[in-house]
Amino acid sequence: MTSTSSSGGTHVAPQADHGDPARTWIARIADGRAWLFLAGLIICFEVWSRLAFGATFVLNPFNVQSI
Repeated sequence: MTSTSSSGGTHVAPQADHGDPARTWIARIADGRAWLFLAGLIICFEVWSRLAFGATFVLNPFNVQSI
C-alpha cells in the first residue's frame, strides 16, 4: 500500500503478519506461553502428588467430579 504525502514523498506501510506460515517455532511458543505455564503447573502437581501421596492428582475421581 503506497500513499503520497503532502511533501511529495512516498510512505510504504509494512505488510500484516496474519497467518504467516513461515513463523518460527519460537514465536509459536511465545504465543502459547500461558498454556505452557498451565501445563507445567499440572505436571508439577502430578509429580508431587505421586511422590508425596502415591496417588494421582489430575485423574482423581473427586477432582474429575468437582470439575
